[in-house]
Amino acid sequence: MYRVKGLKSFEGLDGIAWSATIHRDNVKIGRATDEGNGSGTHFEWNSAKEKQALEAYVDKLPETEFNGEPWKISVEGFVGGLADEYEANQKFRRKCRTKTLITLQDYKKDEYCELKVSYNKKVKDLLEKKYGADLKEIINERFGEAL
Repeated sequence: MYRVKGLKSFEGLDGIAWSATIHRDNVKIGRATDEGNGSGTHFEWNSAKEKQALEAYVDKLPETEFNGEPWKISVEGFVGGLADEYEANQKFRRKCRTKTLITLQDYKKDEYCELKVSYNKKVKDLLEKKYGADLKEIINERFGEAL
C-alpha cells in the first residue's frame, strides 16, 4: 500500500541523511526528508487528506516490541522503515543480478545466505530439493527474476 521511491542518501552530521517521495498505491502523496542532524524526519504533503490517511493507517498498526517494551510506531518511524526497506531491496536487486540469495526458516530477521551462482530454474530445483520446508524464501523471486 505505502512505499517510498527515489530515495537519495548520504552521510549527515549526526547519522544518515535521506530524502524520498512517499507513495500510496503508486500515487505520490508527499516527500520525507531527514537531514541527518538529529532533528528527525520532515514531511511535505500533497494534501492534508493524504497526511490524515497515512496517520490513520499507522494508528491502526499493532504495537510491536522494542527493547523488551511495547512500542507503538509513529508516522516518522513507519516512513523511516519504508526507507530502510527500499535501501535493502536496492542492495538485494544489485546482488541478485549475479548471485542467488536465500533465507531459511531458522534464520534471524534480515539474515540471508548469498550463493555465488546466478539464479535459474536448475538452481531453484536444487535448493528446493536440498532444503525442502526449511527454505523460507529465494530473495531473487521478489524481483521477478526470470528462470
